[in-house]
Amino acid sequence: MIRLKDHISDFFESMGIDNKTRILIGVSGGMDSMTLLHLVHNLGYHPEVAHINYHLRGRDSDLDQQLIETYCAKSIIPLHISSFKLNTSEKS
Repeated sequence: MIRLKDHISDFFESMGIDNKTRILIGVSGGMDSMTLLHLVHNLGYHPEVAHINYHLRGRDSDLDQQLIETYCAKSIIPLHISSFKLNTSEKS
């Protein structure tokens, strides 16, 4: 975990991002994006979260959104949510 934290810090530093810069992170609610959000926040950066709920997995999509909302509220992280219902019955 320490190597991952060092890698994130080194990457942000190479991009000129310091701990005063707001960072927008797209979060799906899956383990990868939630871990990234947790690490970035705990490293002292100031993330904001963008989440799009496409409602493709029924209740599971809503549970992902709820997880993100709860985490951001507890961590005092700004959250931006969009919701779209895609017409998946059309053939391309």
